Amino acid sequence: MKRFLVFALVFSLPAFGHGIEVFAVAEGSLIRGTASFDDKKPLKNHAVAVWDTDGQPVAEVMTDELGKFTFQNTANQTVRFSVTTIDGHKASYTLIHSSHAPDFASELGNLGTSETDSNDLEKYLAHEFATIREDIHRLETTNRFHDVVGGIGYILGILGIIALIKSRKS
Repeated sequence: MKRFLVFALVFSLPAFGHGIEVFAVAEGSLIRGTASFDDKKPLKNHAVAVWDTDGQPVAEVMTDELGKFTFQNTANQTVRFSVTTIDGHKASYTLIHSSHAPDFASELGNLGTSETDSNDLEKYLAHEFATIREDIHRLETTNRFHDVVGGIGYILGILGIIALIKSRKS
């Protein structure tokens, strides 16, 4: 029994590797994105393939030193960004084009006193929403402490059930 527990504990330790993430937000027809490893280190000077909804290649863009890339979506279509590293890691992110995107300038009424003010307000709000979306994405893909504790508790619970069953048999 002791050998089994030692074996289970040794081989149930997590295997540490790395994956990649891709994220993008639209600011009008300009799409800004990032490509990074799971530990948030940027994927520097790497190709990002852009695909349409039919799986046809649209373009290929490069990340900069910070893992950031831009794409001008002149066709205003839904696009998928995909990255594949040399060692075989893959990630993709689909940015859905919404033809029903709100026209902030008209919905906010008289806040913009001129066309320029309305355009500035729309750009500012688009930037702020992009920042919020990026923060939400980062939080959703981060392993948190309670996730780790929950995993350990799950493993210990299974081992406890096995020990209980073995003790009842003897």
